[in-house]
Amino acid sequence: MATILPLRRLLALAVAALLAFLVASGSVSASHQDPQKRLTRADNARARAMLVTRADLPPGFLAQRGGSEDPHVDCDPSVSESDLTLTGEADGTQFALGPVLVSSAAQIYRSRADADSSWRRATSAAGLRCATTLLRQEFAKQRIRLVSLRRVTFPRVAQRTAAYRIRLSARTPQGTVELFVDLIALMHDRAHATVIVGTPLAPPQRADELRFARLVAGRMATAMGG
Repeated sequence: MATILPLRRLLALAVAALLAFLVASGSVSASHQDPQKRLTRADNARARAMLVTRADLPPGFLAQRGGSEDPHVDCDPSVSESDLTLTGEADGTQFALGPVLVSSAAQIYRSRADADSSWRRATSAAGLRCATTLLRQEFAKQRIRLVSLRRVTFPRVAQRTAAYRIRLSARTPQGTVELFVDLIALMHDRAHATVIVGTPLAPPQRADELRFARLVAGRMATAMGG
Protein backbone atom coordinates (compact mmCIF):
# COMPACT_ATOMS: atom_id res chain seq x y z
CA MET A 1 0.00 0.00 0.00
CA ALA A 2 1.35 3.43 -0.95
CA THR A 3 2.61 5.64 1.83
CA ILE A 4 0.54 8.80 2.31
CA LEU A 5 2.68 11.77 3.23
CA PRO A 6 1.62 15.19 4.55
CA LEU A 7 1.41 17.91 1.93
CA ARG A 8 4.28 19.98 3.32
CA ARG A 9 6.60 16.96 3.32
CA LEU A 10 5.69 16.13 -0.29
CA LEU A 11 6.57 19.62 -1.48
CA ALA A 12 9.80 19.54 0.52
CA LEU A 13 10.78 16.31 -1.21
CA ALA A 14 9.93 17.80 -4.59
CA VAL A 15 12.08 20.88 -4.01
CA ALA A 16 14.93 18.73 -2.66
CA ALA A 17 14.85 16.63 -5.83
CA LEU A 18 14.99 19.76 -7.98
CA LEU A 19 17.92 21.20 -6.04
CA ALA A 20 19.80 17.94 -6.29
CA PHE A 21 19.30 18.09 -10.06
CA LEU A 22 20.37 21.74 -10.34
CA VAL A 23 23.46 21.65 -8.14
CA ALA A 24 26.09 19.28 -9.50
CA SER A 25 27.16 16.61 -7.06
CA GLY A 26 30.62 16.79 -5.52
CA SER A 27 30.58 13.13 -4.51
CA VAL A 28 32.35 10.20 -6.15
CA SER A 29 28.97 9.05 -7.43
CA ALA A 30 28.59 12.15 -9.60
CA SER A 31 27.52 11.44 -13.16
CA HIS A 32 30.16 11.30 -15.86
CA GLN A 33 28.00 13.92 -17.62
CA ASP A 34 28.39 16.44 -14.79
CA PRO A 35 30.71 19.43 -15.20
CA GLN A 36 34.22 19.22 -13.83
CA LYS A 37 34.80 21.07 -10.58
CA ARG A 38 37.61 23.50 -9.86
CA LEU A 39 35.91 25.33 -7.02
CA THR A 40 37.48 28.48 -5.62
CA ARG A 41 36.78 30.26 -2.36
CA ALA A 42 36.00 33.50 -4.19
CA ASP A 43 33.46 31.99 -6.59
CA ASN A 44 31.83 29.92 -3.87
CA ALA A 45 31.36 33.16 -1.92
CA ARG A 46 29.90 34.86 -5.00
CA ALA A 47 27.44 31.98 -5.48
CA ARG A 48 26.31 32.14 -1.84
CA ALA A 49 25.77 35.89 -2.14
CA MET A 50 23.14 35.31 -4.86
CA LEU A 51 20.79 33.13 -2.81
CA VAL A 52 17.41 33.91 -1.28
CA THR A 53 17.77 34.43 2.47
CA ARG A 54 15.34 34.37 5.39
CA ALA A 55 15.43 38.18 5.49
CA ASP A 56 13.99 38.29 1.94
CA LEU A 57 10.80 36.46 2.99
CA PRO A 58 7.64 37.58 4.78
CA PRO A 59 7.27 36.83 8.49
CA GLY A 60 6.50 33.22 9.30
CA PHE A 61 8.86 31.49 6.88
CA LEU A 62 11.20 29.08 8.63
CA ALA A 63 14.28 27.22 7.44
CA GLN A 64 13.73 23.50 7.07
CA ARG A 65 15.90 20.53 6.37
CA GLY A 66 16.08 19.57 2.72
CA GLY A 67 18.38 16.86 1.52
CA SER A 68 18.09 14.26 -1.22
CA GLU A 69 20.30 11.66 -2.78
CA ASP A 70 22.08 12.90 -5.87
CA PRO A 71 19.91 11.84 -8.80
CA HIS A 72 21.51 10.12 -11.75
CA VAL A 73 20.36 9.45 -15.28
CA ASP A 74 22.30 9.19 -18.52
CA CYS A 75 20.96 11.82 -20.89
CA ASP A 76 21.58 12.43 -24.55
CA PRO A 77 25.30 13.17 -25.06
CA SER A 78 24.34 16.55 -26.53
CA VAL A 79 23.48 17.85 -23.04
CA SER A 80 26.52 16.44 -21.24
CA GLU A 81 28.57 19.06 -19.35
CA SER A 82 31.65 16.92 -18.89
CA ASP A 83 33.62 19.37 -21.05
CA LEU A 84 32.63 22.35 -18.86
CA THR A 85 34.06 23.52 -15.53
CA LEU A 86 32.41 24.91 -12.41
CA THR A 87 34.38 27.23 -10.14
CA GLY A 88 31.64 28.09 -7.67
CA GLU A 89 28.36 26.69 -6.36
CA ALA A 90 25.87 27.13 -3.55
CA ASP A 91 22.73 25.25 -2.55
CA GLY A 92 20.28 27.55 -0.76
CA THR A 93 18.24 26.84 2.34
CA GLN A 94 14.68 25.65 1.91
CA PHE A 95 12.20 28.00 3.60
CA ALA A 96 8.62 26.99 4.39
CA LEU A 97 5.43 28.70 5.50
CA GLY A 98 2.84 25.96 5.86
CA PRO A 99 2.91 24.04 2.58
CA VAL A 100 4.53 26.91 0.62
CA LEU A 101 8.25 26.43 -0.11
CA VAL A 102 10.94 28.77 -1.45
CA SER A 103 14.54 27.88 -2.25
CA SER A 104 17.40 28.81 -4.55
CA ALA A 105 20.69 27.59 -5.98
CA ALA A 106 23.64 29.13 -7.83
CA GLN A 107 26.53 27.98 -9.98
CA ILE A 108 29.49 29.84 -11.46
CA TYR A 109 31.36 28.54 -14.47
CA ARG A 110 35.02 29.06 -15.29
CA SER A 111 34.22 31.19 -18.35
CA ARG A 112 31.33 32.95 -20.05
CA ALA A 113 31.68 30.45 -22.90
CA ASP A 114 31.12 27.56 -20.46
CA ALA A 115 28.11 29.31 -18.94
CA ASP A 116 26.66 29.95 -22.41
CA SER A 117 27.15 26.32 -23.42
CA SER A 118 25.49 25.06 -20.25
CA TRP A 119 22.51 27.36 -20.76
CA ARG A 120 21.98 26.33 -24.38
CA ARG A 121 22.14 22.63 -23.53
CA ALA A 122 19.89 22.85 -20.47
CA THR A 123 17.19 24.86 -22.28
CA SER A 124 17.26 22.74 -25.44
CA ALA A 125 14.61 20.14 -26.29
CA ALA A 126 17.09 17.42 -25.31
CA GLY A 127 17.74 19.18 -22.01
CA LEU A 128 14.02 19.32 -21.23
CA ARG A 129 13.65 15.62 -22.05
CA CYS A 130 16.57 14.82 -19.75
CA ALA A 131 15.08 16.84 -16.88
CA THR A 132 11.68 15.22 -17.38
CA THR A 133 13.16 11.72 -17.28
CA LEU A 134 15.28 12.43 -14.22
CA LEU A 135 12.53 14.12 -12.22
CA ARG A 136 9.95 11.48 -13.10
CA GLN A 137 12.40 8.87 -11.83
CA GLU A 138 13.13 10.75 -8.59
CA PHE A 139 9.52 11.63 -7.83
CA ALA A 140 8.42 8.04 -8.45
CA LYS A 141 10.68 6.97 -5.58
CA GLN A 142 8.66 9.31 -3.36
CA ARG A 143 5.34 8.08 -4.78
CA ILE A 144 4.75 11.43 -6.45
CA ARG A 145 3.60 11.42 -10.08
CA LEU A 146 5.15 13.91 -12.48
CA VAL A 147 2.21 15.15 -14.54
CA SER A 148 4.12 17.64 -16.69
CA LEU A 149 7.24 19.77 -17.02
CA ARG A 150 6.95 22.66 -19.44
CA ARG A 151 8.46 26.03 -20.16
CA VAL A 152 6.28 29.02 -19.28
CA THR A 153 6.52 32.71 -20.09
CA PHE A 154 8.32 34.94 -17.61
CA PRO A 155 9.66 38.53 -17.77
CA ARG A 156 13.34 38.87 -18.62
CA VAL A 157 15.00 40.00 -15.39
CA ALA A 158 18.60 38.97 -16.13
CA GLN A 159 20.82 38.68 -19.18
CA ARG A 160 19.03 35.38 -19.77
CA THR A 161 15.83 34.16 -18.13
CA ALA A 162 13.83 30.95 -18.51
CA ALA A 163 10.97 29.61 -16.39
CA TYR A 164 9.51 26.12 -16.05
CA ARG A 165 6.45 24.73 -14.29
CA ILE A 166 6.48 21.26 -12.77
CA ARG A 167 3.02 19.86 -12.09
CA LEU A 168 2.78 16.91 -9.71
CA SER A 169 0.11 14.64 -8.30
CA ALA A 170 0.40 13.07 -4.88
CA ARG A 171 -1.62 11.30 -2.22
CA THR A 172 -2.02 13.11 1.09
CA PRO A 173 -4.14 12.54 4.20
CA GLN A 174 -6.65 14.91 2.55
CA GLY A 175 -6.75 12.84 -0.66
CA THR A 176 -4.99 13.18 -4.01
CA VAL A 177 -3.84 16.75 -4.64
CA GLU A 178 -1.91 18.65 -7.25
CA LEU A 179 1.40 20.29 -6.40
CA PHE A 180 3.07 23.00 -8.46
CA VAL A 181 6.78 23.82 -8.45
CA ASP A 182 7.99 26.76 -10.53
CA LEU A 183 11.65 27.05 -11.44
CA ILE A 184 13.04 30.39 -12.67
CA ALA A 185 16.51 30.07 -14.20
CA LEU A 186 18.72 33.15 -14.53
CA MET A 187 22.10 33.80 -16.13
CA HIS A 188 24.46 36.73 -15.73
CA ASP A 189 27.97 36.56 -17.17
CA ARG A 190 29.55 33.31 -15.85
CA ALA A 191 26.81 32.69 -13.30
CA HIS A 192 23.59 30.68 -13.29
CA ALA A 193 21.04 30.95 -10.49
CA THR A 194 17.67 29.35 -9.91
CA VAL A 195 14.69 30.37 -7.81
CA ILE A 196 12.27 27.56 -6.85
CA VAL A 197 8.77 28.15 -5.47
CA GLY A 198 6.40 25.32 -4.57
CA THR A 199 2.70 25.53 -3.68
CA PRO A 200 -0.20 23.09 -3.40
CA LEU A 201 -3.48 23.17 -5.34
CA ALA A 202 -2.67 26.23 -7.50
CA PRO A 203 0.46 27.63 -9.20
CA PRO A 204 2.63 30.10 -7.23
CA GLN A 205 1.78 33.78 -7.37
CA ARG A 206 3.63 35.46 -10.24
CA ALA A 207 4.18 38.67 -8.26
CA ASP A 208 6.05 36.77 -5.54
CA GLU A 209 8.18 34.86 -8.05
CA LEU A 210 9.01 38.04 -9.91
CA ARG A 211 10.16 39.72 -6.70
CA PHE A 212 12.45 36.82 -5.81
CA ALA A 213 13.79 36.59 -9.37
CA ARG A 214 14.59 40.31 -9.54
CA LEU A 215 16.26 40.14 -6.14
CA VAL A 216 18.50 37.23 -7.16
CA ALA A 217 19.22 38.80 -10.56
CA GLY A 218 20.38 41.99 -8.85
CA ARG A 219 22.65 40.02 -6.55
CA MET A 220 24.08 38.12 -9.49
CA ALA A 221 24.96 41.36 -11.26
CA THR A 222 26.61 42.72 -8.11
CA ALA A 223 28.52 39.52 -7.36
CA MET A 224 29.80 39.25 -10.92
CA GLY A 225 30.85 42.87 -11.11
CA GLY A 226 27.93 44.44 -12.93
